[in-house]
Amino acid sequence: MAGPDFFNAKVEIDGQLWAGYVEMHLKSSDRYVHHHETDENYDNVIFHVVWEDDIAVFRKDGSQIPILEVKNYVSKSLLNGYRNLMNESRTSSINCEKDVDQVDSFSKENGCIDCTLSVWSTNPN
Repeated sequence: MAGPDFFNAKVEIDGQLWAGYVEMHLKSSDRYVHHHETDENYDNVIFHVVWEDDIAVFRKDGSQIPILEVKNYVSKSLLNGYRNLMNESRTSSINCEKDVDQVDSFSKENGCIDCTLSVWSTNPN
């Protein structure tokens, strides 16, 4: 099914709790590049998360969709690590394959491998 990236999200904005869909793009203008403004699957988007906020976005009824621009919240070291990872010549389709042997046996046997990244930082440097 085509539609926003996250369903049944709850987001508090300025003390008001919103429930609905959250959409993610590299640029806020991608909403229009992908023609989401004409697709009824995107009528209930309550929040737009983007790397770069380059244009205001609106619903069919003319109301503006709140935007969170994340590029200032991602640490430079994490971004550089990602770029390095993507630029390395890979011999496998799993980027971290060479690091799996560093995971202890308990975690491997019990499915406790933490594959999350700490993206948010109070210090974007």
